[in-house]
Amino acid sequence: MRVEISDRIEYIVSSESPLSSDVVFVKGDKATWIFDVGASDEAYEAISKAICEELLNLRRGVNIVISHFHEDHMGNLQKIMKHARDVQKSRESNSETSDESSMCKSVNLYVSRYTCKHCKADTIDEDFVTIVDEQVTVDDGVKIHIFPIPSTHSKGCLCLEVGDEIIFMGDSIFPSYKMIRDGESEMGTSYDLYEKNSEYRKQVKVYNVQHLKEQIDLLKMLLGTNVFLSHEKRPLVKKAIIVRFLESVYAKREKDNPFCYIGENSKCIF
Repeated sequence: MRVEISDRIEYIVSSESPLSSDVVFVKGDKATWIFDVGASDEAYEAISKAICEELLNLRRGVNIVISHFHEDHMGNLQKIMKHARDVQKSRESNSETSDESSMCKSVNLYVSRYTCKHCKADTIDEDFVTIVDEQVTVDDGVKIHIFPIPSTHSKGCLCLEVGDEIIFMGDSIFPSYKMIRDGESEMGTSYDLYEKNSEYRKQVKVYNVQHLKEQIDLLKMLLGTNVFLSHEKRPLVKKAIIVRFLESVYAKREKDNPFCYIGENSKCIF
């Protein structure tokens, strides 16, 4: 299902089977910006259609930002980049001139260095990949602000702030999960592990205290007034509410303990 947020922004709703993130489309003046590519057929088909439309018909660019390396957020990436190469070859073979200025723009990929390590070799074309180690800001009729954010959920998280409206955060403010099984502990990052593994008897939400404080400080500095969280039934939330929630978790920290625990098993430690 596709939902419109504004004249420039719409998204494909996340799914549980297969597990696939929300996929966001932002219409700039010169390119369409896509945040995450999901893992579902619906997401793949929508992105493939957008690439054909933008490159062949509108002669614009497509820029893809991947929030982090988990499969539900980038499972379609390899197929999408192959499709993009095929479309570009078709465009070039049908072009009347080799003058680069007359050609359509290409599909560009923005990823963190850590996420790039998890991309398959045939996905990455160095000429069209930007490694985001520091914030990137682009004026495309609307301000596009891509920046790294520390996260307990995953290494190498990126966020996308559009204008002063919405901060698309993927899963970056979600915790990790500690499973306790027959006296042994195991760490995971996917919230569905507990449901899929019946032998797990307990589940504890875990936040890295340092990352949590850095997230709070960063969110307070950003101009965006709303936050978009992937996988949520109501993904748009006021930033002030998110900040208050993170501050409430941070308030539970204990001296000399690098982690905060929330939930019924909050006393459990590594």
